[in-house]
Parts: sequence; structure tokens; C-alpha cells
Amino acid sequence: MTFFASILGLRARTAPAQRAAWFKLLEQARSGPLFASPLHGEAHWRGVAGIGLEIARIRPGLDVSMVLAFAMIHDSRRYDEGWDPDHGLRAAHVAQCASPLKRLMDDDRIARLAQACLLHQKGRSNTRDRDVGACWDADRFSLVRLEITPNARFMSLGYDDVEMRELIEVAQKISAEPPEWDVLIDAAIKREGVGA
Repeated sequence: MTFFASILGLRARTAPAQRAAWFKLLEQARSGPLFASPLHGEAHWRGVAGIGLEIARIRPGLDVSMVLAFAMIHDSRRYDEGWDPDHGLRAAHVAQCASPLKRLMDDDRIARLAQACLLHQKGRSNTRDRDVGACWDADRFSLVRLEITPNARFMSLGYDDVEMRELIEVAQKISAEPPEWDVLIDAAIKREGVGA
């Protein structure tokens, strides 16, 4: 059973102010030029969020709010579907300036989120900061939507063969039918509430 299947019945009992801040952040992300893009738009963001929450399920202790915020922001300022080397820099600026994030995270977490956005397209892995690494891994697992099989060598959190197969399978399902934002936001709030 996936994490999403386990929380579907728990939607309506999350903190209203927290939910409102998440939807305000999403509104800011949607103001980017390619939010409706089939390659790097909102469906992709939802896929990255869902995959990131699955990674957090198998790697307890990750900052699920950072993963969710990364998913919303990381490609929100793309101007081009192909070569756009500054989209990470523009996304980092959104992370640093978005007022809803200041209601959801402290300054240190926002700075780490901005770093994750800034460097996400550089092809690096990050084993020092597991939360940043989880963000990048979620984005890399989402390559399955383009029929690209993710490679364990480029992952940050060191998955064994079984975990790689499971996460690739989950990523295929999530990328084909990404969960809606209300489900993702409630799942992240619930995970934060249990100290995961």
C-alpha cells in the first residue's frame, strides 16, 4: 500500500492556515510561463511531489515540506522546455521571496530549498543534505514520464536494487496519474505532524 492510499480518507482535518499557505505558494508557482506545459508544468510538479513523499515514506526523517515546496517551485520559472540554464536560479529566487514559505519554513530551511532549486538541473547528487538529495531524487525518478530509466549512480540517498525497482514502479504510476494538490498537501502536513 502506498502512502497515498493510506491517507486518502484523512483529507479534511489538516490545519487550515497551513493549507492556505501551501495553496498561496502554489498560486505563485502557477504564475510562471510554462505551468501548463506537459513536460515541465504542473502535472510534473505533482508527480515530483508524489514521488518525493514516497521517498520520505521509505526514508523516515526527511523534511517533507521541503520536498513539497521544491516540487512546486523547481521548474515553475522555466521559459523554455529544452535548454534553460537559468531556470534553477529563477526558482531559487522564488523560494527566497515567496511570502507563503515564510509561514511554512524557517530561514535555514528556505535557504536549503533555494539551494536545491538553484542546483537541481546540474546533474549532481547530494549525500550531505538528505533533504536536498530527496528533492533531486524525486525529480530524477520522474524521468520515467519521458521513458528514461533513472540510474542509481545519480541518486543522492543510496537506494539498493529492490528500492530502485520499487521507486521506479511507483514513479511510473505517479507520473502517469499524479495525485491532486489537496491530497499531496494533506499528506505532507500529516507526515510533518507525526515527526517524519
